[in-house]
Amino acid sequence: MNKKTKIFTNAMFLASMFFYSHAIFANDIYFQGQLFNKVEKHHVSQDVIAAPIEYRTDSDGNEGYFAPKVNTFKGKLLQRTYDYEESYSAEQLHENLLNQLQINKYKVIFSCERTKCGEVPGWKLYLGRLIEGDESHQFYVLAEREKTVGRKSVIAIYINEFSEQPRVMVTQIDNVQESPLHTVLFQSGSSTLSEDQKASLNALKPALAAEGKKLTIIGFSDDVGVTSLNEKLAKERAVNVLEYLSQELGVASSQFNIKFLGEQFPVAKNSTEYGRSLNRRVEIRAGQ
Repeated sequence: MNKKTKIFTNAMFLASMFFYSHAIFANDIYFQGQLFNKVEKHHVSQDVIAAPIEYRTDSDGNEGYFAPKVNTFKGKLLQRTYDYEESYSAEQLHENLLNQLQINKYKVIFSCERTKCGEVPGWKLYLGRLIEGDESHQFYVLAEREKTVGRKSVIAIYINEFSEQPRVMVTQIDNVQESPLHTVLFQSGSSTLSEDQKASLNALKPALAAEGKKLTIIGFSDDVGVTSLNEKLAKERAVNVLEYLSQELGVASSQFNIKFLGEQFPVAKNSTEYGRSLNRRVEIRAGQ
């Protein structure tokens, strides 16, 4: 492919990405390629590779391919395999993919290129019979994006060429739910920590101190009453939890980020007292 043809191809690819921006990384992923295979499943548990494939011998003397790190996500699975004409290249598709991930605010968890990804037969073992090509043209990216509090979308994309034609396998898991490390529930209209709530936070201290991880404290409320007052109540709840952890338990306040989301993102229906009791909460979550 000469330089002028490559420039034109890149321009057409980016133009198509812009034109179909409503579909990219939403419920489906659009690539300017021919759809070869499609799989859609609900409520699945999907293993996703998060490290280069290795060929090694285990402690029992068995040889084989092995993914040293595999992340498991539960949610709605959308898997698409696309084939492309020779005018495209795996490298070009990889570059455009990374641009689209950045535009759509995805965070790359793991990526590898060519021989650094490991041998293709190992990827074929994990990803299935549709994987083709050799190590010199393969690329892999695993990325995620927070959709709402406690829910995210995960995308794993494998790219390779065979017979000079690129193939892209896209595995997207939507509505992945992340459980908080700890949840504190409050009485209606209250932001005061009870003795039972303090005891539950006391039990959390060893884990926080040992790992020294970054954490986010998020305050919520039910939807009863004035929204502005519920926002204020959610803030007071989060602040009280933060102050107890830092002042009474000695956990460094620098470990924490704090958010106040009020009535947003209920975990249960506000139409019942039981549902409202679950929504009056403070969540402690990993990361910031």
